[in-house]
Amino acid sequence: MESDGSAYFEAPVGKELYFQALDPNGLAVQSMRSGTYLHPGERLTCLGCHEPKHRAPTRTPEVPLALQRPPSRIEPDLDGSNPFSFVRLVQPVLDRHCVGCHQKEGALDLAGVIEGDYGWTRAYRNLAGEYGFYFHVRNGSFPDGDHGGGRTLPGRFGARASKLLGYLNANHYGVHLSPEESHRVTLWLDCNSEFYGAYEDPEAQARGERVIPSLD
Repeated sequence: MESDGSAYFEAPVGKELYFQALDPNGLAVQSMRSGTYLHPGERLTCLGCHEPKHRAPTRTPEVPLALQRPPSRIEPDLDGSNPFSFVRLVQPVLDRHCVGCHQKEGALDLAGVIEGDYGWTRAYRNLAGEYGFYFHVRNGSFPDGDHGGGRTLPGRFGARASKLLGYLNANHYGVHLSPEESHRVTLWLDCNSEFYGAYEDPEAQARGERVIPSLD
């Protein structure tokens, strides 16, 4: 995104696009809460969420900065982000920094043991209910309803609204996460705190195998 708020990029065909506005630390400030697709050769322009959708955009004397350069290419994020996988994205951070001390002190068990009716890991079961975004919807991140109204409130959902964010620094028993490790956890929180990334083969996903969804 450019300094004037404009963006211009080449989108993959037939892949769902999900937009979030991020702060300088990579945390989501606002989320679009809906997906977008493009067909081959299609061009898509976004005027803004609150602009009249049946009117042409107002012309401005300045050309947006993003349109003064070639389109950017979308770069893949960390392993475990596409397709989404709690086991691949978050569990390595927990194994490296949390599991040993938590088990020794009798604290919240964050082991990657598969258990329960849904095939989740123990770590996910213990984290998602109280610290995850989707499950902890009564923290003011949604204006109404059990699972939200039509929008999220800026800065009050995902990682920013989760109690887990306060444990990801040295104040929590000297924990030191690298920028990548911190991003792994906050990305999980900002992306609805999911466990699975596909409807197919949940057993393989729980084991940490990469399963590509047939519908993407």
